[in-house]
Amino acid sequence: MSDESLTVRATTPVTTGFAWLRRNLGWLTVAAAVGSFYSGWLLAQSFLWEDLLFMWYPALCHQAEALSQGRFPLWNPGLRCGMPFSSDVGVGAFYPPHWLLALLVNDGRVSWLAYQWYLVAHVFLAGLGTLLLLREQGLRTAACAVGGMTFSLGAFMTMQMTHGPFMASMSWIPLAMFWVRRSVVRGHRSALAGTCAGISMSFLAGAPQVTLYASLMVVMYWFYLAATQCPRETRRMTARLAEAAIGMAVVFGLVLLIGGTVLLPSLADWGSSARSQFGFAQIADLSLPWYYLATLVFPNFFGIANGSGEGAHFWGVNRDTIEFRTWGAAHWQYWEFACYAGQLAVLGLVVALARWRAWRDRPEVRFFAVWALLCLWFMLGRYGGLFQVLYSIVPGVGMFRTPSRMSCGFTLAAAVLAAHLVDMVLRGQATALIGKVTRFAFFGCLGVLVLFLATGQGWCEGLKDPANFDAAGFAIARAAVICGILFWWVTDLAGGGRAFRGAAASALPVVVAFADLYLAHAHFHRGRQNPDEYYADRLGIVPRIREMQRTEGPFRLAQLREGRLSEEVIFPRNAAYLYPGLEVQEGYVTFTPARLGEFGAIKNDAAKLDIMNARIVANASGGRLVMGVNTNALPRARAYHACQEFPSWKDMRAALEAGKIDYRHRLGLVAGEAGDTSAVFAGGSEAPAPVTVERASPERMRLRAEMAAPGAIFVSQTYYAGWRARDASGRPLRVVPAFGAFTAILVPEKGPCDIAFEYRPRELAVGAALSGLGVVGALALWWALRRRERRNTAAT
Repeated sequence: MSDESLTVRATTPVTTGFAWLRRNLGWLTVAAAVGSFYSGWLLAQSFLWEDLLFMWYPALCHQAEALSQGRFPLWNPGLRCGMPFSSDVGVGAFYPPHWLLALLVNDGRVSWLAYQWYLVAHVFLAGLGTLLLLREQGLRTAACAVGGMTFSLGAFMTMQMTHGPFMASMSWIPLAMFWVRRSVVRGHRSALAGTCAGISMSFLAGAPQVTLYASLMVVMYWFYLAATQCPRETRRMTARLAEAAIGMAVVFGLVLLIGGTVLLPSLADWGSSARSQFGFAQIADLSLPWYYLATLVFPNFFGIANGSGEGAHFWGVNRDTIEFRTWGAAHWQYWEFACYAGQLAVLGLVVALARWRAWRDRPEVRFFAVWALLCLWFMLGRYGGLFQVLYSIVPGVGMFRTPSRMSCGFTLAAAVLAAHLVDMVLRGQATALIGKVTRFAFFGCLGVLVLFLATGQGWCEGLKDPANFDAAGFAIARAAVICGILFWWVTDLAGGGRAFRGAAASALPVVVAFADLYLAHAHFHRGRQNPDEYYADRLGIVPRIREMQRTEGPFRLAQLREGRLSEEVIFPRNAAYLYPGLEVQEGYVTFTPARLGEFGAIKNDAAKLDIMNARIVANASGGRLVMGVNTNALPRARAYHACQEFPSWKDMRAALEAGKIDYRHRLGLVAGEAGDTSAVFAGGSEAPAPVTVERASPERMRLRAEMAAPGAIFVSQTYYAGWRARDASGRPLRVVPAFGAFTAILVPEKGPCDIAFEYRPRELAVGAALSGLGVVGALALWWALRRRERRNTAAT
């Protein structure tokens, strides 16, 4: 019986409500599953942790607070001696849903509970989009619900919750694919505007890597549908594929235009960052090790990781990685390598491959089976070969680390296959084959369990730990139990449905899918950090800093551990996002300028603290915390009339390391970066002069000084080409790098100077114009295609 035949036109209020429930049962089931899975988050019983806590939550609060004050944040002076904010692609500054959180700002922040609800809403969006895509393919309600749950609660969406933008970006892709199918299969060309909107929202959410990987899937799906929706005549197929190619060119062209506000400034920042210098080894570092493919069937075989520290610790670390050798730990590999989508998904993939030629009535089963295998191959990265090829030929692939994040595509493909498997069983299709596969899975898992219990401690070093052995054994046993239940369900329905009839037959796979994914992943979100406590000003130092800044001018706080620059001594990373006026020399951002990173690697900490305007120093040493004032710190801005020029940045670094730069009296410059400075520093003997700094906003400041001779005004702020300077007459002044990573404004005349210093990158202005053009183009595309469809309908 089809779903449509179940819909009844009711004549009483009770029947009307029942009919509404039947029509909406799919998305209500997904909503209930997501709500139950994240009940701790929704009821304030769990907290943020890892990158959500360190970076994404404080950055979003920073933006929401600025928007609530009527200001769009372009620059943040608090982190890493000043960094761009809006062009940090990871914060999603131009993602419209983020802007809505400005309505929820209270006492300078968005409550962490509201943020948790916001994240869960994206999870539900992912499940809803998958459900719509499956419903468009003609699947039954229970099958659609299973697919929606599998994707929204599968490995990528749950594990990449630690990287909020990754999860948010992927949540829009099923909707984009839904609109692709409507356009190609149903001929609703106006649906192309929906595809454009979905991919644009994915890109603006802040994870271009996910958008790129998902776009590859969308493109291939588009071509596949075009090829399978017409008779196999060369001329007609060529025309259909050409039409699809034109549609793709229009849609992705508009996406690039809409994303211009993010794309152009981010590319400029990326070009000067350390990441642009990464080679293949760094890009392919977190490739999925072959042995981790076991977690496709046995999740958490290698232990778990979460914020509370509960359970058997994650021991499946790939020690042959740069990150492990650098950090000496790699618990984050747990969520980077995860790709479990449930037993139904694995069974669906096996069934799709085992009966390949029989899927003419379900052509999309073939596509998603192939795509799932390609994703797994890609995830193997440097171990597989496919990634090496795409790294060289596909634009953008070589820019992003961690090939295992292609699990975004694998999890969605697996969700579709799981849904089709359930739909086939409920319709009585291929039950003999599915029965054989589930029987093999059940007895196969039992056999692996027996072998493991007998010889497992000799499989690898990690299993010699009893806790690890027990946890791995439980993962295998759990898989056996679930496969056994599914085998029973398929066998019973194939025999006429003695145990499972009517609603019970449809409900069982839904319940099993939820229980399977809940047991596999729900523990991951048990965090131990309450953001209000984590970011609390326990020492009450922020008011004291603000008072000193009021009387002495701006300065930075430096945190040291055993006398060396460190983080999280008295303030955690990125606390400056939440405390206006708090400025530090460290911070967790997407693109750190290469020069600033190299400056930070200098071991001459005294010179670094002075140049970075670090006036208050907190040093944790020998179990004691000592707070002091660095009286030698340079002011935030000062006028220099003499310079010391070096042939290269490498030479300047060596001089700073050796203490051979007189940075108190001479401005350090690299030859060629400031142009011809002979006229500016002709005198070269006058002592540095003080400068008054008035900051109107993070993006604007006014500098006033009495120049005894031509020279430069040094500003202890990270150098970015987007800063512009003009004198009182409106004449532009040159802004150049000083001491390698910081900023100087060349002043060609002596006497009083009044300089307007403003962050106004050209890339942002051009990008905003392109984004506006893209939005107008997308609306025009929808209007034109919709009008054409109405004319065709009227003519018909």
